[in-house]
Amino acid sequence: MKVSEQGGQRARDSLAMCIAAVVVIVTMSWFAASEPIKLHPDNPHYFLWRGKPTALITSGEHYGAVLNKDFDYRSYLKTLASHGLT
Repeated sequence: MKVSEQGGQRARDSLAMCIAAVVVIVTMSWFAASEPIKLHPDNPHYFLWRGKPTALITSGEHYGAVLNKDFDYRSYLKTLASHGLT
């Protein structure tokens, strides 16, 4: 590799490193700027996320098939679907 080619390669490598650093900094600042989820001030049954009311839907038996050998996942999924939770 000639001296001029080495200098060009170094310049490209430096540019790539600078671009990567900018992407990392912008991404980290975006995550740092976003607020965590919090309780809705008027209704504690809801949360606020990104300034909008948000409901969290969870399930108590999502590990049922692992922990409970008699767990009937078909019945469980039918129940969730009948309540519009799937």
